[in-house]
Amino acid sequence: MRPRKILFDANPIANPRPSGVGYYTQGLVQALAAAGGDSLELVGHYFAAGSSTKRLPQAPNIRYTPSRLWHPKIVNQLRRQGIDIPIEILARTKADFIIYPAFFGPPSLFGTPMTSMIHDVTYLDHPEMVAKRNQQDLARFVPKTIGRSAFTVTISQFSKGKLEEAYPKLLHETLITPVPPAPWQPAHSPQKTLKKFGITKDYVLFIGNLEPRKNLGNLALAYSKLPNALKQRFSLVLAGAEGWNNLDDMNQIRALIKDGNDIILTGYVNDDERNALFAQATALCFPSTYEGFGMPILEAMQAKIPTAISDMPVFHEVAGEAALYFDPTKPTAIAKALQRLLQDTSLRQQLIKQGNRQVSTYNWEQVAQSVLSKIDSVLG
Repeated sequence: MRPRKILFDANPIANPRPSGVGYYTQGLVQALAAAGGDSLELVGHYFAAGSSTKRLPQAPNIRYTPSRLWHPKIVNQLRRQGIDIPIEILARTKADFIIYPAFFGPPSLFGTPMTSMIHDVTYLDHPEMVAKRNQQDLARFVPKTIGRSAFTVTISQFSKGKLEEAYPKLLHETLITPVPPAPWQPAHSPQKTLKKFGITKDYVLFIGNLEPRKNLGNLALAYSKLPNALKQRFSLVLAGAEGWNNLDDMNQIRALIKDGNDIILTGYVNDDERNALFAQATALCFPSTYEGFGMPILEAMQAKIPTAISDMPVFHEVAGEAALYFDPTKPTAIAKALQRLLQDTSLRQQLIKQGNRQVSTYNWEQVAQSVLSKIDSVLG
């Protein structure tokens, strides 16, 4: 019996600077390859232009079909004009099933069953938080892909509820697959990373793209409100690439830096630098006003650092009792939580223990098995 062939969109992983969707896709593909063994063939398609292959998962049952003649900008422009090139033409292969891990993808020339993975619906709930072109594409093409999908995957009960509100007539079935953190890898040279970014003290860490929904203006303002004794002991490190439409937040952050607040902007960090920053942080603060999940929270728990996070339903779903919660709309509330966390050693130790238990409940093997089981039920 020949192995089942699953075609997947590898573009999120081939991005030289992958987002959370890229890390999710990488973890899922690795887990599917391990779970499927000889009974599964995974074929990844990506556009060669502007891509990086260093993060593409490798296994005996994974191969890739890069598009070298098709440029992604041309394909996107054609899609916006109503010409959606079938995936089999782009990938030069026919499959038994297709996985689109980044919200939407092209149709199948042969009507091959597929699934789409919708991580959140920020583009509907808060369109002002999404770059205009991206928001327009998501609003237009996600429902088309959902309509073609045998089932839809999302990453939290919160996002599932939002999808059911937005697309009640299009959804066939929804599978929730949380986002386990990647296996912990110690950084090669942690002190070198700290020196590179000018970090000379203990610090509170934020990690993620610097964009409006991350609420970093309020976080920086909260840090500025801490007692001077704490600010002398702890820096605030904001690690991540600058996103779109963040001028207001960045102006506020830079003004606070100019006023003498020890706030450090690292810019984009690679995997090793990311691990180094997690490993040596005193605490993580994640003050988002909207998320579909919250992967850095679990990464912090895995690195054994306590977390102070926004009081939102999805974060309670992710972290349970293993975090200190605050109202993200009030800088004084964020400051109060940070002060408590930084001053209370026993609380930090308690949250570390609870976080270790919480993160142990997330498992890529279980995610892969749930996806494969759903595919099996579709293919029969």
